[in-house]
Amino acid sequence: MVALFKKQLESFGIKIIYEQVESVDYENRLFIVQSESKITESKSIIIASGTRPKKTTDFMISDNIKDRVYYDLSDLPDVEGKNITIIGAGDAAFDYALNLARKNNVAILNQGHTVKSLPLLYDRARQTDSIEYLSQIRVLEINESSAGQLELKCRKNNGDIDIASDYVIFAIGREVRLDFMTENLKMKRNELEKEGLLHFVGDVNGRIYRQTAIAVGDGILAAMKIERKHRGLTL
Repeated sequence: MVALFKKQLESFGIKIIYEQVESVDYENRLFIVQSESKITESKSIIIASGTRPKKTTDFMISDNIKDRVYYDLSDLPDVEGKNITIIGAGDAAFDYALNLARKNNVAILNQGHTVKSLPLLYDRARQTDSIEYLSQIRVLEINESSAGQLELKCRKNNGDIDIASDYVIFAIGREVRLDFMTENLKMKRNELEKEGLLHFVGDVNGRIYRQTAIAVGDGILAAMKIERKHRGLTL
């Protein structure tokens, strides 16, 4: 699908700018997009910024261990023969575990007793010898042990236990990524959406159904609405 996107963009001579967007504002009937090296203005805008992993707020992660605590599997270096603890019980937690268990030992910690992943992922994880699943276990803090490993101080059934790990991954959900929107734009959001000038597509809408086909459909619909808007036609 990415190859098809690229081919279509090239056929229309559309240039892709690979830069981090720092802010998006709206003034004088124009959207103002501030990126790393330039400012771009536009009459309409489509935001497809997706989601980002939620970060734990239960306790602080000290600076000396931050390089071993992750929120996304893609950020973890390629490791082998390590002990990795995953905190969470959804699709991401079990999917991460299945991938990492090929070369490592993995422990999945579920604070509750309800598993929120697809049954298929859960069943596969339970059948994998290098994956240990623990329910009703709450992580209270993470420190560095005297041996240099991460030490997770946990509580289970009113008893305290310690778990040693080389790496920790939090898989505790995701949240829409809209931190680049200025407060001014956030205040005008509903009005601009009603006017057909501002569109949100894909996972950034916060729906529970996160599928590529849905995101593509959102994008096509938004583009068609913008085209009609600029031709002066009703939406």
